[in-house]
Amino acid sequence: MNPLESNTTLHLRRFLPVPRARVWEALTTEADLCRWLGPGACYCTQAKCDPRVGGTFHFRMRVVTSGTGEHREPSIRGTYLEVREPERLVFTWRWADDPEFDSEETQITFQLHAVDGGTDLHLTHERFPTFESRDSHGHGWTASLVKMLVLLAPAAGKRAEAMDQAVGGIGWNELVSTDAGSARSFYGDLFGWTSQPFPADPAYSILRIGAKPVGGLMQAPGSGVPSHWLHYVMVTDLDASIAKAVRLGGGVRVPSMTVPDVGRIAVLADPQGAVFGLCEPPSGQDG
Repeated sequence: MNPLESNTTLHLRRFLPVPRARVWEALTTEADLCRWLGPGACYCTQAKCDPRVGGTFHFRMRVVTSGTGEHREPSIRGTYLEVREPERLVFTWRWADDPEFDSEETQITFQLHAVDGGTDLHLTHERFPTFESRDSHGHGWTASLVKMLVLLAPAAGKRAEAMDQAVGGIGWNELVSTDAGSARSFYGDLFGWTSQPFPADPAYSILRIGAKPVGGLMQAPGSGVPSHWLHYVMVTDLDASIAKAVRLGGGVRVPSMTVPDVGRIAVLADPQGAVFGLCEPPSGQDG
């Protein structure tokens, strides 16, 4: 395989707490596809699909431009190459009718594994012409899979939706304070934020405005740690991101760990010493 082809392949893995047959249905029925396909302000308004080997699909999308309300309506077309219900689905993927999107044909594989409590979904999207196209689709698929989770398991989906899981974007903000109680009062009076204990760790609080989470609050671990805000960037592969950061001159401050209902996290520093976090959303397997 050409090294570029390998480097421009996107891999995502998610745990869905529903049977494999239900996930397959979400991937292959027109009504379900219109409910979850597309990130953020990108929606599938029409889906036509014939999920059999040699069958084709056509998705009409609606992409709304933030701030202006203007919209475009590109299409996605493809052909099913492999259909093994409810285990494996392979198809081509090509954008059309919009110069903003790459028109090269790529290939997608969904592999579904039955596990305790649900389904382990593996998504491979390959043959991207550029890294930029791969990363753009990484954002799109990550956000779309959150929508799928909301569709299939609303309670779990809403927890995932609370974090803006755009790859490369700030997905979570965390306040580490030398006096968590005073900080809670300060931000409550200033912004109207409320707080509630995080179920997996009662010492950690979720800060909210109304029902929407805006960040976390924790007591600083020891007297030598000053109060500070820490921002977590969302990634699809925590280990690969840590290794790349180190190669680029960054350093690891807190090694990777698994946080229940959140995913795998780590804390790094850039070459100038600025500290930031990384978060890989849950995949159904502990780190």
